[in-house]
Amino acid sequence: MSLFFEKNYPFCHLTGSINRMMKLAFFRLLAKINKAVLPSYARKDLTKLSKIDKAIIGWRYWVTKRALGN
Repeated sequence: MSLFFEKNYPFCHLTGSINRMMKLAFFRLLAKINKAVLPSYARKDLTKLSKIDKAIIGWRYWVTKRALGN
């Protein structure tokens, strides 16, 4: 099956890197939107945050980690 696929689509080995670049671009854009829209918790005591604030921090962490390519 792989020989058929590689024979008919000679650039199939590039699709993985293209998908990775598209994901990185998407998450970088999402990180910029998050930075502009969501509040910053840089100087707040993290132990006294509400559940919604903790969820926002988790969301920002998740997006930032993927925007960095990890």
